[in-house]
Amino acid sequence: MNLQVSYKKQFALGVIFLLIILASVEGLVRFSEIVFPYCDYIGKDALDNIDIEIQKQECFDLDHFAYTSIEGVLIPKPNQHFPNMNINSFGFRGPEITQEKPADTVRIFLLGGSTTFGTVTSDSTTIPAFLQEKIDISMTDQKVQVINAGVLGFDSTDEIRLLNNYVEKFDPDIIMVYDGINNASVNQILTSEDDEYSSPMWLILTYIYEYYRTPTYIYKNFMPEIELGGSIDEKLSNDQAQLWRDDWKEACSQKRDYKIIIFIQPSLSNKIHLSEDESSILKLDPRNKQINYSLEKIQAISSELNGVCDGVFDLRSSFENVTEAIFYDHAHVNQLGNKIIAEKMYDNLLAYLNTNNSK
Repeated sequence: MNLQVSYKKQFALGVIFLLIILASVEGLVRFSEIVFPYCDYIGKDALDNIDIEIQKQECFDLDHFAYTSIEGVLIPKPNQHFPNMNINSFGFRGPEITQEKPADTVRIFLLGGSTTFGTVTSDSTTIPAFLQEKIDISMTDQKVQVINAGVLGFDSTDEIRLLNNYVEKFDPDIIMVYDGINNASVNQILTSEDDEYSSPMWLILTYIYEYYRTPTYIYKNFMPEIELGGSIDEKLSNDQAQLWRDDWKEACSQKRDYKIIIFIQPSLSNKIHLSEDESSILKLDPRNKQINYSLEKIQAISSELNGVCDGVFDLRSSFENVTEAIFYDHAHVNQLGNKIIAEKMYDNLLAYLNTNNSK
């Protein structure tokens, strides 16, 4: 009996000791994340006009806001508020909205990945926010609401799942899509039967990392990245472009009472006048050649969406004449870049707004 009690005590002490170790490691991880936030973009010349402490805060915030699954779609968890970023009660970045569309209002959703959502930028300097500002200034006789439906990491498959399962509930008039790079960045083509949201990493993002940071910290800082190689894989690019086309052809072919307008986004490789950091990123990041080649394939195949979707526009030349630093990695741009893209979108959107007072 005494021996059995001794074993129980040893087991209990072992569990307590393990919990103390895990708690201590978690404390060190959280301290490290606050003091030494890790984001490659911190200090890049494209962000010279943003205080370095704000850059670190943005890095911390982006790494700590939580996700949730709604209608089978992974979106930011509603009602999260950070110094420069707010997620409203429906999981969209920006101001509060109502699910019911306001009367006499054209409601626009802008779908995309992190470039749409906005990184190292406030709620008021994302692409959707700049587009809303441009519309408000230029179209005082028409009510238009632009909603930021960007989600970090989303490609065409994710965007369409979000559209079909969630965004349609908000009675959109126009769906604008800003994508291409995330499709061009994947190194594995998933079939329609694959459920990426059941992967261990997505489960960690959804249910664990908001409360227990250690697994995410280890994954981010110590696991080797699986990246596209330095040489161009033509088959991969063709597969990426075809998947992108097939996704949007199917989505645009469905019976719907809203317009779908697609914008192919630029990458760093499309910029001519490069800053010192932009030149370094272009030379050192092995993804750039493959991504640019895949975007060319996407643009070439996009003509097959004419007459199926309501519009397809190529924005890859948006920064050709810009001499200022814009990119802080192969895809993401600063506030000036966001504003330029929003203005390009507005120019192409005008014709749709003029004919889309309501459904």
